Amino acid sequence: MDGSSRNKRVEIGVVGVLSLAQARKKARTILSAIQSGVDPKERDYVDKLSLKNLVESYYRSNQRIKSSRAEEYISSTLKFMKPFLSRHANDLSAKEYFEHYQKNIKVRPTVADRIHRQLRAVYTYAVKKQLVDKNPTDVVTVQDRPISKPRERSLSLDAELPAFMKSLFKVCINETIRDVLLFMVATGMRRNEALKLRWDQVDFDRFIILLTETKNEHQHMIPMSNLVRSMLVQRDQSED
Repeated sequence: MDGSSRNKRVEIGVVGVLSLAQARKKARTILSAIQSGVDPKERDYVDKLSLKNLVESYYRSNQRIKSSRAEEYISSTLKFMKPFLSRHANDLSAKEYFEHYQKNIKVRPTVADRIHRQLRAVYTYAVKKQLVDKNPTDVVTVQDRPISKPRERSLSLDAELPAFMKSLFKVCINETIRDVLLFMVATGMRRNEALKLRWDQVDFDRFIILLTETKNEHQHMIPMSNLVRSMLVQRDQSED
């Protein structure tokens, strides 16, 4: 019984398949778990927890991660860990994981290390929730990981930017695509942010663009230059 005094039923087995002796033994195990404060149904969930289910459960229940990004994490992690998905989450040994990590780090170091960090978060959570006994990803040390260089997110004002602008207006491309590229350079916005921009996020009077859906989930205010404002005004008028 739980705190609400409601009875909970637990299925022991199928009559004719499970012998009386086996049923009694299983019942004693269940009663022992209840007396220790363990919900038998939760224990059953843990006993059947595959690596695939653990990854999906962690990301889909994590309220700190947007659902769209959570699905991206799930997809990339499951693809990376494909050889182990059907196994119980607790059966992955440190030795197996380390060998798998080393093999993939030689092929795609940046991707493999990113997914390693994702999986480490999954197992850290699982250990704290007592879903697994150990975290096999702990075997990877700082010395084992590749040295990552921060991506360049800017263009050189002296060389790269003039060459980029010259090429942008020289090549024959769709006008909308050219405007998007120019808009991204002028504002520093990411591709997804620029493509998802809505008119209610643009304040023409105050020369401000307010991003509400950003990568770090914080609002970001971007000042509009005269160039950006004129581009947006022209596009707004053309849509009318």
